[in-house]
Amino acid sequence: MLMITASTSPNLPGGALPDRSSPAYLATLSLSTPPSDVRTHFGAPDRASCKSELCIYDYDEFERGEYGWSFVFEVATERMLCITRRFTVPQDLATLFPSTSTTRHESRRGAVASVRRLDPGRILIGISRQQIVLVRASAIARFFPWIASV
Repeated sequence: MLMITASTSPNLPGGALPDRSSPAYLATLSLSTPPSDVRTHFGAPDRASCKSELCIYDYDEFERGEYGWSFVFEVATERMLCITRRFTVPQDLATLFPSTSTTRHESRRGAVASVRRLDPGRILIGISRQQIVLVRASAIARFFPWIASV
């Protein structure tokens, strides 16, 4: 099973599915994909780290300890909590974060995030122009307490 939920995406202009290397690809993914399907679609992780509560699969290492894709699951339920996509060069994320449906949040450390609710269960976050995160609404406070108000 691919992680794509449909042949077109209602979250993107025109609804067409983007290439996996595109920043827009992340918005087409489902957070209900189990770890086994991530391994089927992406292959064996470059790094897998499982602790008491969370399991993280990292793919496409581009710098020491920096990965292009990270998938975070709850160990007990195998429920995916978030997917992070990092890029080696800045990306144009404007189409993913239209001003009419995006809020801006700033952390105490000065990080600025663009935040957009895609549907009741999924939130898309852009941090700088080199990282985007798809996170379950129910998990946002766990990973991003400074933007938990969305």
